[in-house]
Amino acid sequence: MNRIKKHLVFIAPALLLLAFSSGCIGGAPPTPGTTLSAPPTTAPSEQVGGSGTTLPEVSTTTLPAPETTLAGLATTLPALPTTVASALREIRLTAKQFSYEPSTIRVHVGDKVRITASSLDVPHGFAINEYGIDQQLEAGKDTVIEFTADKAGTFTFYCNVPCGSGHRSMKGALIVE
Repeated sequence: MNRIKKHLVFIAPALLLLAFSSGCIGGAPPTPGTTLSAPPTTAPSEQVGGSGTTLPEVSTTTLPAPETTLAGLATTLPALPTTVASALREIRLTAKQFSYEPSTIRVHVGDKVRITASSLDVPHGFAINEYGIDQQLEAGKDTVIEFTADKAGTFTFYCNVPCGSGHRSMKGALIVE
């Protein structure tokens, strides 16, 4: 008997926790296939052996089984993506003494960025220190610069090839939101 009491000390809290988590206690809806008991009625149905205690009548209802099995759901529901899809942002950039067009580039965090840059007059450069970009732009030729915008903030891009008296002012802004 003591062994039973000892085991009940461990089993009873686990059963109570199971009852709460499965919705048997606390008002959560029952799951299909669960047998439900109706509340006791006031009319007694039978006498229990000489004790004078009566048991109420109880009716039971069984919920219908679910129409679909878990295996069936796996074939009808699409797989959830494990990563957030990133957009490809394509930007055409021109460099000329002593500016960039556009001078501000806006993208979102996670976007893949492809900048097709060209110089209209003399050799220029395109650099963004925070993204490790350091490209030279030859006059009249396209240069493709690709990176993933994985850092939020405002970053200065600038000409990294001496191009004349206004070279130091040749800058723009990459805004990653």
